[in-house]
Amino acid sequence: FPDKVEDCVATFEKNPALVGQLKTLMTRMDLLPGDGCLKLGLRLFYYVGPMLREYTYASALCEKLKSLVEGNKTSDPYMAAIFYSWYGDTKLTTHGLPAAIAEFKRAKVFFEQADPVASRYEKVMFLTNNLGYFVHWQGDLETAQACLDEAKALQGDHQEVFPLCCIEGLEAAIAMDRGQFERATQALDRELAYFQKDPIAYKVDGHFSRAFKAHSLLKRAQMKVLERNPQEARALQLEALALAREAYTHAVRSSNGQNDTEIVARTLVYLAQAQNALGQSVEAEKNVRKAIQIFGAEYGGAQVIRRQGVAHIVLGDALSGQGKHEEAGKAYLMAEEVFNKISTHKAFDDMSEVWARLVDNAIVRGDANTARRCIAAHKATFDGLHPRYIVMAAKVASV
Repeated sequence: FPDKVEDCVATFEKNPALVGQLKTLMTRMDLLPGDGCLKLGLRLFYYVGPMLREYTYASALCEKLKSLVEGNKTSDPYMAAIFYSWYGDTKLTTHGLPAAIAEFKRAKVFFEQADPVASRYEKVMFLTNNLGYFVHWQGDLETAQACLDEAKALQGDHQEVFPLCCIEGLEAAIAMDRGQFERATQALDRELAYFQKDPIAYKVDGHFSRAFKAHSLLKRAQMKVLERNPQEARALQLEALALAREAYTHAVRSSNGQNDTEIVARTLVYLAQAQNALGQSVEAEKNVRKAIQIFGAEYGGAQVIRRQGVAHIVLGDALSGQGKHEEAGKAYLMAEEVFNKISTHKAFDDMSEVWARLVDNAIVRGDANTARRCIAAHKATFDGLHPRYIVMAAKVASV
């Protein structure tokens, strides 16, 4: 096997029987030296988890590998750092976001003990794809930005595709949180350009870059609507719908034809969002309900990621488009509940968006209390010059 776990993918794909053989070997970890067992186990984890998406097995394997680290059977801080970086990812499904971040903090301690040159590649991935991205879900933009800045400094002039893609992905996520939607689109364009250089990287994550770019275009379209520029808004919405459809097709193909995997659910959320924007609310409702169902199955019914909250905003929009305002109001309240449960910080754009939706919905239903509550929360969290706040305030003043 090559030293970098990502490079081991080609070895597995040339020798498919290795997966079964290593699974058998991992049932007798007592036969292997600690450092060697951890290194081998992590290579197997990477292939069956991110590549084959056998998440149940990958999570169980991580629990076994943890005994090597916590039992002091391995002395390599670099491998321990990689372990906790991935272990945190598996914790998201079983224990939620705070537990995942706690494991990432353990990874950070081991990365600080590891050789800085040998661990650079994995540390960039850790800072962007794991710790930085998960704290962004909490709305902690300051910590996410610090992770991004450190990752950029470590990456320097190196040109490996995966780290560069992860840097651009986190750049886009932070820009989106700050309402800098055009900047987010530009970062995602750079990420997609990098993906074209590596078929394996593109297979793993290309679907989400396209879907997330569609999301950024739809956010830009929202601002164009607020600026009373419907032609530019519609052009962005049409571009987003085409991208979201491509992303969904890619996700199904990457899932070997299955249309009920977590990565398919990601793309369905943004496909439904684009359909809503173009008045296709019935189809949008069907797609986003399917996404919510998949997320529920994936996370055991728990609300653990911000994307679940976004899905409920999209559901609310689909119901609003059909005149079902009572049901829509419940969907928007669910989105707010998800964000409040997950987020330690509230000043991110998805929270602004759900408050704006709740105000619109409350006005339609004649619910003055909810309208006042949400507009007050928005003003306290964002400044009074925020474009959505200005429109909300005008609407409330006119009724």
